[in-house]
Amino acid sequence: MTNYIAPKLINRVLPITKGTDRVFSIRRRDVNGDPVDWNCSVFIDIDISKTNPTRVQATVTYDLATVRIDQTITDLCKTNTTWRAIMSEPGNPSVETALLVGIFERNDGK
Repeated sequence: MTNYIAPKLINRVLPITKGTDRVFSIRRRDVNGDPVDWNCSVFIDIDISKTNPTRVQATVTYDLATVRIDQTITDLCKTNTTWRAIMSEPGNPSVETALLVGIFERNDGK
């Protein structure tokens, strides 16, 4: 049995369709389910290129981080292209913490 120091990240699938954007939100909550101000930046890194991830910044308003991935990016993603959502806390150096991980799934019809 594996003993993790921290819980494993939630793994999610983002369906994408040719010629369309994908928008999703991440809410920050404490252990009681109460809203918590992000007070940091949130972004996703998409592995279209394995050596240079494509970064998409979220719009952050208090406890809500909204990610909008433009169709020019989603059209480049394939089924099983990996992505990860990250919060970047200010400081010197900043602290990047992974929030979610996942893959894209093409949903173009047929």
